[in-house]
Amino acid sequence: MQWTSNSNGSLHSLDDENVCIARIHVGDNAGRKNRFKVKVLISFLYFGKAEQRRLERSSKEWKSLTRKFDTESGARTYVQKKKSEILGFIRQRENS
Repeated sequence: MQWTSNSNGSLHSLDDENVCIARIHVGDNAGRKNRFKVKVLISFLYFGKAEQRRLERSSKEWKSLTRKFDTESGARTYVQKKKSEILGFIRQRENS
């Protein structure tokens, strides 16, 4: 498992054997108060049965979390922390 990102750092993806497990999108909405939006997507396969059923009923394959920031440095710091948290979460789920 390894994190990869595009050249401008707006898309980060966690891949395992060419299968995307998680993604982090960083968006920029110029002119707004909280202009930087970070969206985290994690494959529903790494959650419990109840959460999987809830996502399947709504025809979703990803668990989504969104957070907004007023500065780019705050968003980048959040992305780095989230990467390590997601990697730990995925490894814990695979080992149990």
